[in-house]
Amino acid sequence: MKMKNMFFVIALLVHLSSCSENKMEGEIKGGAIKGGAIEGQVEASADKNIANDTEIEPPHSLVETPPTASMPVPVAGAFLTCTKVEAQSDCYATGSNGKPYFFVPKNAFIIAGSPLQWSKTPFIVAGDSSWKVEVPQNTTGSFAVALENDKGEVISDWIIDESAKPVNTITDGGFESYNVAVGTFAFFSQNDKVDQTGWNSKIPASGATCDRDQIEVHSDPNKASEGSNWVQLNSSCLISIGVPSGNNTIIYQRFPTVPGHLYELKFATALNAQVPSSTIGALVNDAILVQAELTPTGWTTLKALFIAKNETTEIQFQELKLTTNSRLHGVVLDDVAIYDLGAK
Repeated sequence: MKMKNMFFVIALLVHLSSCSENKMEGEIKGGAIKGGAIEGQVEASADKNIANDTEIEPPHSLVETPPTASMPVPVAGAFLTCTKVEAQSDCYATGSNGKPYFFVPKNAFIIAGSPLQWSKTPFIVAGDSSWKVEVPQNTTGSFAVALENDKGEVISDWIIDESAKPVNTITDGGFESYNVAVGTFAFFSQNDKVDQTGWNSKIPASGATCDRDQIEVHSDPNKASEGSNWVQLNSSCLISIGVPSGNNTIIYQRFPTVPGHLYELKFATALNAQVPSSTIGALVNDAILVQAELTPTGWTTLKALFIAKNETTEIQFQELKLTTNSRLHGVVLDDVAIYDLGAK
């Protein structure tokens, strides 16, 4: 009996020695930390029977999940307008129809600094769709106010200090680089040059019967929203020189953005008195961001928020509704600005 036990111990030692010499060949690839576990694949050598979808989970105490910033959700069809009054900001929400927009904020933020920081601040309800937001004493220059509801939806507005304006990511937002004599207008064809800085123009992607784009720029400091120049969006693309088609030219601009950052678009628009109504469209990367019905009541400022997805973003403006008289008079555009609101 003792001989049998001794033989079993010797056999076990030989087996363990043999296992220690067979090293596992392979490496863990594509490991991503998620919720305290590393998800990855083990790439083993051909003589090892190891499944490629093997998950290796280390002790949770050894892995720290990095914090992630919550992504604000822009409210579609609404915008915030704020004015600084001493140590507070008076704000009200408006829908795209110009009427008060019902919004129930849970948190208020002041967005300021370089880089931009979102800092919580107290606020009180001042009335229907209006609030008073506290502005810290150390807040100087331009800053933004943001209101967030319990769904994470956000409305926001920049309060501009003329002596310290935030950087407008749009080049020539007032169209002042175009040389047009005061009291006249002129056409400029940009031919969809992708390497051109500033404004560009292109023919509508579908249904167009033309091959020449053009931007119609007017000049009159007494009629512009700011500066001297503005653009009339009813400019028809041409079938040939001097022969208009039934399609309006699209004007657009590409500008640098930071993926994940929130941006505010502001622009001034109006409608010629000769046209009873029309529609302006502002598109970000071909998706409609603003679509507003206009009547001839003078210049109005429209705003909208969007989150950048790429390092380059395209903003487009187009008159979406054609009327009998829109060949001569239509929607006008001026004072375009896009401001970075950072990431919450």
